[in-house]
Amino acid sequence: MSSLLDPIKNISSRWKSNKTKQASTKDDDGEKHALIGAKQVPHPSSARATRFWDVQIPPAKKTMVGGIMIPTVESALGNLLQKHRRISVEIHQLKDDEGAADFKVLQEHLRGESLVQHGDDRHDDFEALTEGEQILVRVLKPIPADGKNTESRNTEEVIDEANATHATNTEFHKADEPDDCGWSEVGGCDLDDVEILKTRGFHCEMKFGRGSEAEIRRVKFGSVEEAESFLRVVRKLGSLESNRTKQRVEDYYVSHGKSVQEDAIDESGGIHIVVEIVSGIHLPEADKIVGTDPYVVVRMGTREVHCTKTIVDTVNPIWTIDSGAYFLLSATPEEFFASSSGVTFVVKNHDALGRDDIMGIVVLSQEELLDGNGERKEYPLDFGDVEVKDGSTGKLVCRFRKATKRDVEFIERLSEFQNSKKLHMFGVEKAVPAVLLTSGEAVVNFSRKTLSEEPGVYSAETFVPPRFFTSKTLQKKTKKAPNISGLPNGPKLIRVKPQPDPERSKATKWLTLAQIDAESKKRSQNWIEVGTGDLGKLFVEVLGCDDLPNMDSIPLVGGIVPAANLLVGGKTDAFACLIFEDCIVNTDVINDTLSPRWMPWTQRAFIFHIAHPSSQLLIGLLDFDSEMPGATHDGIGRVSVDISNFHPKTVYTLYYNLYTSALTEKRKTNGQLKIRLRIDWNDARKVALASMELPPQVYINVATSRDYNTAIFTCEGKDDRNVFNLGTLTEHVDEIQGYYKDLIPILRAAVFTVLLWRGHFPIRMRVPRCFPLSPMEDRRFVDRFTEEVTMFLPLHSLSAFIFGVVLAEHYNLLPSFILFTISWLMFATSGYLSHNPSPWQKPISFPELFSALAFGQTDVHTIQPYQNKDAIEKHDAWKKEERKKLGEEAEKKVALGSLAKGEGEVAAMNDVAEVEMATKNEGLGISFNPLEPILFPLQQNLHKLCIGSRITRSLITWQEPLYAFWIATACLIVGIVFLVVPWAFLMRWTIRVVIWLLLGPWMKLVDIYYVKRTQSDKDIQEAEMAQLRRKMKELRESATTRQTKREDLTKLKYLKRYMFGHYLLELPRFKESRYVDVPLMASHASPFVANTAGDGLKITSRKYGQQITGSIIPEREIEKSPTEASPLSKSSEVKVYGSTDA
Repeated sequence: MSSLLDPIKNISSRWKSNKTKQASTKDDDGEKHALIGAKQVPHPSSARATRFWDVQIPPAKKTMVGGIMIPTVESALGNLLQKHRRISVEIHQLKDDEGAADFKVLQEHLRGESLVQHGDDRHDDFEALTEGEQILVRVLKPIPADGKNTESRNTEEVIDEANATHATNTEFHKADEPDDCGWSEVGGCDLDDVEILKTRGFHCEMKFGRGSEAEIRRVKFGSVEEAESFLRVVRKLGSLESNRTKQRVEDYYVSHGKSVQEDAIDESGGIHIVVEIVSGIHLPEADKIVGTDPYVVVRMGTREVHCTKTIVDTVNPIWTIDSGAYFLLSATPEEFFASSSGVTFVVKNHDALGRDDIMGIVVLSQEELLDGNGERKEYPLDFGDVEVKDGSTGKLVCRFRKATKRDVEFIERLSEFQNSKKLHMFGVEKAVPAVLLTSGEAVVNFSRKTLSEEPGVYSAETFVPPRFFTSKTLQKKTKKAPNISGLPNGPKLIRVKPQPDPERSKATKWLTLAQIDAESKKRSQNWIEVGTGDLGKLFVEVLGCDDLPNMDSIPLVGGIVPAANLLVGGKTDAFACLIFEDCIVNTDVINDTLSPRWMPWTQRAFIFHIAHPSSQLLIGLLDFDSEMPGATHDGIGRVSVDISNFHPKTVYTLYYNLYTSALTEKRKTNGQLKIRLRIDWNDARKVALASMELPPQVYINVATSRDYNTAIFTCEGKDDRNVFNLGTLTEHVDEIQGYYKDLIPILRAAVFTVLLWRGHFPIRMRVPRCFPLSPMEDRRFVDRFTEEVTMFLPLHSLSAFIFGVVLAEHYNLLPSFILFTISWLMFATSGYLSHNPSPWQKPISFPELFSALAFGQTDVHTIQPYQNKDAIEKHDAWKKEERKKLGEEAEKKVALGSLAKGEGEVAAMNDVAEVEMATKNEGLGISFNPLEPILFPLQQNLHKLCIGSRITRSLITWQEPLYAFWIATACLIVGIVFLVVPWAFLMRWTIRVVIWLLLGPWMKLVDIYYVKRTQSDKDIQEAEMAQLRRKMKELRESATTRQTKREDLTKLKYLKRYMFGHYLLELPRFKESRYVDVPLMASHASPFVANTAGDGLKITSRKYGQQITGSIIPEREIEKSPTEASPLSKSSEVKVYGSTDA
């Protein structure tokens, strides 16, 4: 067990030079000392008053172990092991004179030559403490002038010698009176860390240190008078510190005005500062064998206010909300200003076998804490005299500012959550009310099951779960309607699911299929508003599905029906999951049907706030499974709805085919989904301008693995890119080959069209007839002599010819023509796609987008069901035939190549194909393919290549109309600007100037008369050093940027887990699906007509997105109201949490 007092060398580098012989961890007599304090302490030469007493100090009576003071074994032998020591109480002026004290001055001080006499016991020099002065209690051990060890002599002899040397040990010594017996440092601490427990005669029991380093010692003075003198001095200095604290509080109020009391101090008079311990950078390596396990202890005076968790095996730790990064520093003004050295951050290394070593210290003053604005700050660690062997320049990164009321509430809620989590870990369940869903006939309990699926503290405000309504056992589902005579032989009636309209329960309990379908098309009664955007609103209603597969069919396994399938009905229990930006919601479950219809009074209608115009609406249809442990909802199909091609103020009723995969070429339809949506933009011009920025990366969190699997299926389908699968690898290869196969014919056709002047632009005109029609026929005069024909003009060939002729004569226009070519290709693609007969595959035209940008006007569209059906079918058949021809040509080439290579290579190829098929394992999570370590990285790289190809395709084909518009417009504008730039003149004269100035023979004269005379070797070295310093500065800035990004992402991850749920899902930023989901021909659109009787929608619930902003403490959208989150002080600039901007 360590002794009570740590050598001052470990407290601060300003205290002692690292060249002294006390730099070892043990002093001469082998006594090891623990750190006391861990504050910034001054150089000993700065003491303006010193008072000392010769005492006997036995070993520690009690030490702190696990937060409890435990008696030590050595205390039983205290009288035998007590040693002669000197207690010195000193007043120091705190100065920043790092490196000013050399070894000689320090040794002179330790030998007692700097002790100055200021008076007797009247304490004339203790009238007041000035700002920056610190009271220190030090313990010294004797070193004789002859170099002999006084510890080997009898204690009484030492005391007698000391008394003979000093007339009385209650007097001060002058600087010019040398000691025959020098004194070396044993340890020391602030007066704040010394507590007088009890006194008895000339014995005084005191507690030294704080926290885990605290120890209790019994000190024996030479007489009762000496003990009383010590107590008087300590009390006097304690009173002076108290008076100084009050004066500091008053001075701070005066210097900062009333805003300090209003902003930093609450109604009860307390000061609250929210602090975030962000990270450690390049901490010293404490243990090379088992690794460095850092944690941080925060102290204010003698009180330990916070301790983080240990980050295992790293010298670059990042503390998050899970590891204790946040804490609230709360104190009264007197307590806050009482400590002369502010708040201390002690970085320690956790040692499972021994005492935790101190890795460094950071001290922040009260003024710095109060002036904090939440910005990230790096503080170098103070290593003291401990030599850092690995050369680490460790830093501790912190953020702090005055706490708002919202900050206090957040920290208190975090503390309650962590306490409840600890209780749950020890088997103590905290009473948590379950979520009860009632239908008037049944109740379902959705309480959490395990600790790993702990819901986020704000999950209820951001997540809408699926609602499942159970029905009574053997409940009748159909019946016959009574006829005119009252007999039950009328049309077949079906029980409405999941429940009838609460306001028309009797009339809507039993309906026919036609009535159910008609009822589902009515306007929704209950809407749930979700999201965080301000560009506009997306109104979505899930109406129904048709031809769904039966996901609850009962298979026979060994003649036994699985019990899990008997818990629900015999057919699919469908519900829809909708994900838009940072929102995830679910509809009600329509159980036991293959053609579900969601009624207007059910949970089916949602209003999403739009934050970016290119966001996608992802809809997944799943089969609800029971609440058994490990059960997941089975995916039926998914749809990606592209809202960027929809027009505002238009009601769209859309039908989509459901597929389980967006990757597989031969996909199977799992039914159809019917939805209704409408978009309302707040400002069309603002929407067009917002598209100039890329969509942000969005993450959503859910609480349970069931919800996570549901979200994964909604976003990606059954394809998991993070799992190795030979089928997925093959699909990626086929996709890349497909782009090649599709691109070559298109490029070939485009080249032939341009070179051979083939017409493509239709134009109608009248031409003379060769033989006029007879006047007897009933025709107009113009029709008799002319006829209307359609001609196709080769505009592309004409444009290319004009460009080529002009460029051949004026090659300085090459930059403009390159940009014009890009714009030309974009316009040509848009024109080609606009001729598609399907209104659902036509992109928004360039004139419409320009009108929205320039005038803020948008068109309203009307589309009839099955519009242009014949033309669409003919066009689809033509495309299918073209792809078939291309496939046949590719097969012929492959066959010819195979015959040329020989039968042996063909047989080897077949063997390889069989091996790949045999080792393919899609159903198990474990792959037995020995080539997986090689093929899986290839699969991931191919996936990235496919994603890039899909994004490029979406831009070229105007699936991203806003981005395509800006690319075409930017190229056109910049090309026009470049037309007036004389590129040829600039290039010609630039080359001339460079050659004539830098390559001529006169450069020899420059070398003789300028370079050699003005640049000596020393100048060259200084220039190289300056360049090296600039590079090092750039590297440090780059490292800081990367470190900040790493910190933000790590903290964002754990913050969102705490706030919204344990499982995190990354949403696609762009259109990354291989196949685009296009509405079926049955879809239609009509202008939106407001309800004249009152267009107000009934909002039954308001849910918010998961985007968080703010500094230190995250701020949610619900907290952005000034009345709810008004800061108590001026806040810093708000930024998005997790942003990578340095």
